[in-house]
Amino acid sequence: MTYCLGLRTNDGVFIAADSAVSTPSKVENFIQETRTSFGEAQGEIGAWPLGFIVESGLKVAVDHDVVLGFAGHMATARAFVDAYLAAHDLGHSAGDSIEVALRSVTPCSESAHVLVGYCNEGESRLIHINIASNAISDVDRLIQLGSVPDEQCEWTDRYINAFTSHIKQFQPDPIHAEHLFTQLVALLQSYGVHDRLMPHGVGGAFIAGWVTPRGARWQGDHLFVVHDSPPDADNMVMCSTMVRENVLCLVNNQTGANKLISWPLKGESFKAAMERASKAGEACLACFDKGRFDYFVSINRARHLVTVIEMCRQEHHQLVSLCSHYNGTLGIGWTEELLKHSEFDANDEGPSVTLIFHPFSEPSESLQAEAINFCWSEYTDRLE
Repeated sequence: MTYCLGLRTNDGVFIAADSAVSTPSKVENFIQETRTSFGEAQGEIGAWPLGFIVESGLKVAVDHDVVLGFAGHMATARAFVDAYLAAHDLGHSAGDSIEVALRSVTPCSESAHVLVGYCNEGESRLIHINIASNAISDVDRLIQLGSVPDEQCEWTDRYINAFTSHIKQFQPDPIHAEHLFTQLVALLQSYGVHDRLMPHGVGGAFIAGWVTPRGARWQGDHLFVVHDSPPDADNMVMCSTMVRENVLCLVNNQTGANKLISWPLKGESFKAAMERASKAGEACLACFDKGRFDYFVSINRARHLVTVIEMCRQEHHQLVSLCSHYNGTLGIGWTEELLKHSEFDANDEGPSVTLIFHPFSEPSESLQAEAINFCWSEYTDRLE
């Protein structure tokens, strides 16, 4: 099946989904990689009806003032999203657009659920639509759809409760919503990395969008590094998740080539869709080669420890440096402080997940120089 999550807060609405797509049997003519961009086994790994599972679906859509996500039958859910956005572009209200989309979509025997998030006169709204039953309901806080196990659902709920309780101690600030939503993306991504969820139909890259009274947007550019403890450069999974032109771009070291995931826009030819994807891929690769990201995310698969570092599209942070090289490779300079964090044992009390967030902190010039020298030294050593 899949995993789609919606969260409504006073600041806005967050919707995220994985990229795993499931079919009962192998899809013919599919260029199959044995692993996802995050190193998970994929292919004929599930039990019926999830027999063939691959990372190939974009299940979130973002327009200027609305964000949508879905779980379940892909074709039905996509048809609903396209119909909703077409009605919305014609000036229909959110409620009327839902009604128009429901009338235009033929329900199938398989379940399909869509989440719609928007803000109306400063108030955030999250709507859940069950296409099979034509049921429409408001979500007060959190909804988790799909086939993710109960344990991961509980972790998500627990983390959101802890964060929102903590943030109440501070004055309201728009950055709180971005920090919460960014950390939530990293937490969701860690589930598939740490636990074998692809046989459940859940995994691959997670992507999110959110909407606040200031408008809707995709998540920022993330660089994920999945590693053991301590980090070993020869055994790391590295993947950046970026969205341009409604295309999810995955620059990674796990698949034979960088991966682009999208679906044709309404009325768009296949050729135009391919040109749009190619343009998006070029833009994302340029950002990757320069080492410029909004967030750096370390996922320690040995201890299920997730560390999110706000980079603000800078090469250097007090804890980590991202050094670009001439041939498109990216060097990572880990500070001793960050390495100590990676040694923190988060599993003393049984299965759990720990998430640590570090806001941007500019390092001294001497620390930047030290990181650059280290990265270049490691790079030249590998060339010899």
